[in-house]
Parts: sequence; structure tokens; C-alpha cells
Amino acid sequence: MWRLIKHQTRFFWAVNWRRFTFFIGLAGLVIGGATWQSYQHPHFELAKILLGGNAPDSSPAHIVFPVTWVVLLQLPVLALGDAIPGLWRRRGIQIWGHGFSRRQFALVDLMLIAEWAGAYWLLLAGGLLLGRTPVDGWYLATLFGVMWLILLIETWLSWGNRFAGLLAILSWQVITVYTAWPNLLADAMLTRWQGGPAPLVIALGTLIILCGAYTLGFWQLIGKWSDRK
Repeated sequence: MWRLIKHQTRFFWAVNWRRFTFFIGLAGLVIGGATWQSYQHPHFELAKILLGGNAPDSSPAHIVFPVTWVVLLQLPVLALGDAIPGLWRRRGIQIWGHGFSRRQFALVDLMLIAEWAGAYWLLLAGGLLLGRTPVDGWYLATLFGVMWLILLIETWLSWGNRFAGLLAILSWQVITVYTAWPNLLADAMLTRWQGGPAPLVIALGTLIILCGAYTLGFWQLIGKWSDRK
């Protein structure tokens, strides 16, 4: 298992580091611009500019679309894209017969998604901590869980179509903006954050279920991908 982790991790980052660096740079520019804006206008809170979202009780006619929130959660999705299916296409098939099980391949996929989610989350958390007001630790932990969740969903859908995951997450964001529907993406908005550990528990519970389903269904994903080829 360790040999598979080492092999796949090294190849994953070696192949995708340019794309990841580009999108991290874009996120850095967004965070830098928001930081400059918060210093020019002291009444603006940096955390609210970046991930504030919009209030759940806003009427449709008065909703201000939270562009920064949408962009910052879309950038890691765009960066990941079909990198996981691509990893299987480039290297997985070649080492399939070396004694590794499908469960091991699926677990490594989940680990790589978590690595990318964690790397991007560190950038966002660092940007949020630059603000003048403290950010709830429960919110930061929940934000990581939500990011891992949306990247897992995007990866799952990208096995079928490379654009399906991106469109699904974007649609989910738009629905969250224009409705008061309680969901995990709404918990990633500071204006809708209720506080406490409950959203984190829900996010982790959902992650456990989806990770288990991904592991169990990995063989079917490979089979459907192979049939299309």
C-alpha cells in the first residue's frame, strides 16, 4: 500500500503542479485584492469579503451575488478537473497488475483529493486570518470538510464527463445563493454560519458515506470508463 501511495502521490503532483500553481496564484490574487480593499476601507471585514456569501433572508430582488465566494470555491474544482481519472489513465492501468487491489486505488484517490483540498484550504485559512476580526475555528474546520466534499463529488462525476462535476458544483452554488435551503455549501458562507460543531459533524458524516460509496463503486467507475474507451 505504501508503495502505491508513494508512486501515485509523486506522479499526481508532478503532472499537475503547473495547473495547481496557476489556480493557487489566481486565488492569491483574489485574496490579495480583497486584503487591499479591506485596508483601504476599514469598515470592510476581510473574511466577509472573501467568503461572506449572502444572507439567507435576502429577497430575490435584493440579492447581491457573492462573486468572490463562488470564485474561491470554484478555483480548486477547476484545478482538479479530471486529474484523478487522468492519473488512472496514465499510470493506474500500467501498475494494476502489481498486486494492488481496487480498494487500495480508491483509498489513494481519496487521499490525493484530501491533499489538494488541504493545500488550497491552507491558502484560504491564511487569507482569512489576515482579517481584523477572528474567524471561528469551527468554521475553518467545516470549510475544509466542505472543500473535500465538493472535490470528491467533482471527481466522481468527472469519471463520466470532465465538465459534469464543474457544472454540478456551480449549479449547487447558484442554488445556495438564491435560496434559503439549508445545506453544506451554505455552511461555507460566513453570513449563514450558525456556529458550533454541528455543521462539521454533518460534513464529516457525509464525507464518510461518500468515501465509502466511492471505494465500493470504484470498480464500476473503472469499468464504465473503460467501456467508453
